[in-house]
Amino acid sequence: MQMVRKDAARRAFTLIELLVVIAIIAVLIALLLPAVQQAREAARRSQCKNNLKQIGLALANYESSHRVFPPGVLGNSGSTQQNQLLHTWMAMILPEVEQANLQGKYDFNVRFSDPINAPAVVQPLPVFQCPSAVTPPEDLNFALSNYAGNAGTRAGRDDGVLFPLSTVRHRDILDGTSTTIAAGEIIHELGGWARGAMNSGGGGGGGGGGGASQSFARGVLRWWECSGCPQPGLNPDDTSAQRFLFSSQHVGGVQFVFADGHVQFLADSLDQNILRALHTRAGSEVVGEF
Repeated sequence: MQMVRKDAARRAFTLIELLVVIAIIAVLIALLLPAVQQAREAARRSQCKNNLKQIGLALANYESSHRVFPPGVLGNSGSTQQNQLLHTWMAMILPEVEQANLQGKYDFNVRFSDPINAPAVVQPLPVFQCPSAVTPPEDLNFALSNYAGNAGTRAGRDDGVLFPLSTVRHRDILDGTSTTIAAGEIIHELGGWARGAMNSGGGGGGGGGGGASQSFARGVLRWWECSGCPQPGLNPDDTSAQRFLFSSQHVGGVQFVFADGHVQFLADSLDQNILRALHTRAGSEVVGEF
């Protein structure tokens, strides 16, 4: 019996051996965790890319059916005047993203913020949400959207594809559909897919009421530069006016869908002259490799 007890004692782990095993496991976890996180982000980025592909296809189908792309926002001011209904391009392409039933619950005869539309506009739609984005919406009365239409180089110039009261057709994109952005990612100033103005009540519509500023529509539209921006570009600092530009939480750049339907990742370091040219539909710029 005494010999059995000694053999059993020899087979047991010592405290030092146990600590060594734990340390090895911790090191392995530390080495594997970044790879797991990168794999998860790659999957989220792939889903975001797929969302943009669906949006690009929806815009193309809408243009094919209506002979024109949807207006970025149906109005030119954030005021509550009767003609400022402010329905968004996303609300208009709902049937093209397999949400015809939801659009059937949305009344285009009243303002976007009318209580009649409240049950519809709170419906979250995965096709309008990037899995990598964690920024919450500005207003829980409107379901989140992480995408915005390309309104052009600057608010009021209307040289993009989707801007207030736009009526752009494929044949109007003279610079070429493969080099003209249709829509891209946003993570700041999120208004929601149905929110035509950041202020759904009376007055100026939040952050620049009407006229050429067009910032009332910044929840669903973005520009290459904006009034008060220190500089144009991608992935701006949220504390500056640059938050009205395109942005994402993918490292190093932003994903865009172009007017021909292809999706491309544009790096933060992209030459600003090229980026500006990609925002215009008929600027006659010569765009090389990007």
